[in-house]
Amino acid sequence: MRKIIRLVLFLLVFGLMKHTPHAESAFERLPLVPQVTARGGTSVGWSEGKSAFLWNPAAEISPRALLSATYSKPFGIDDLAEGLLSYSHTIANSGSLGLGWSRLNATGYHEDRQSVAFSWGKELGRVGIRLDRFGIGIDGFGDRAALGVSVGGVLKIHPSVRMGVAANSINRPKIPRPLPRSWEIGIGLQAIPELLLVTDLRKVDERAVQIRAGGELLVSRHFSLRAGMHNQPWEIVVGWGIQLQSLVIDYAWVNHSRLDGTHQIAVGWRFERL
Repeated sequence: MRKIIRLVLFLLVFGLMKHTPHAESAFERLPLVPQVTARGGTSVGWSEGKSAFLWNPAAEISPRALLSATYSKPFGIDDLAEGLLSYSHTIANSGSLGLGWSRLNATGYHEDRQSVAFSWGKELGRVGIRLDRFGIGIDGFGDRAALGVSVGGVLKIHPSVRMGVAANSINRPKIPRPLPRSWEIGIGLQAIPELLLVTDLRKVDERAVQIRAGGELLVSRHFSLRAGMHNQPWEIVVGWGIQLQSLVIDYAWVNHSRLDGTHQIAVGWRFERL
C-alpha cells in the first residue's frame, strides 16, 4: 500500500511541477459533502442543504445555523485522509453565509481549501459568489497558495422545479499551474413531497461532459435514503441521513472499479437561528 502512496505522490509532484494538463488535484474533485455525494453529486439545480454552497455559491441555507464536520478515507488507502469543517447560516432572511475549510492529507503532501460564500435571493431565485483560497504543501518543494472565484445562480421555475448554474474557478488560479474552469447546469424536481429527483451536467475544459443523477427519499421525519450515479468515471453512490432534533448525521459510499470503495461520514449540529 505504501508503494501505491509513493506512486501517487510522485505523479502529483511531477504533474504539478511540469504543468501537465491531466494532473488532477483535490481541487478538481467533487466537494466532500456526504448528503450531496450520496445523490450522485447533484447539487447545482436543487442547491440547498448542508454545505451546498461548496457546490453552488447560490445555495439556500436553512434558517437554523449548522456546524458540520466530515471525514473520509478515499479508496481505503492508508495514510490518505480527507476532512471538511463547515458552518452556514442565514443573514437578514434573504441572505446566507457559508464558511468551509477542507484538507486532503497524504504522506509528504497536503491540499487545503478555505471557502467563504455569500448568496442572496427572493422567491424567484438566488445568486451567489464564493471565494476559495487553495493551498498545497509538498515536502521538499514548499507551499503554494492562490485565490479562486466562483459564481452561481438558482431559478425557481415552479414550487417543485428548480434550475441552477455554477461557474467554478473562473479566474483559473495558478497553484502552480492554472486550475481548470468547470461549468455546471442542473435541474431538480420535487416529484412528491417525499421524493426529490436531481440531475446535473458538468463540463471541465476540453474533457467530456460529466452526467450526474440521483435522488433522495424521505422515509420518515428523521430518516432519508439517497442514491445516484455519474460517469467520467462511472461510479454508483448510496447513502443515508439521520436527523434527531439538533443532531444531523450523513453517510455516503462511493464505489470504484479497481480500488476499494470510499466512505464519507458527516456529523453536524443545528443551532437556533442567529
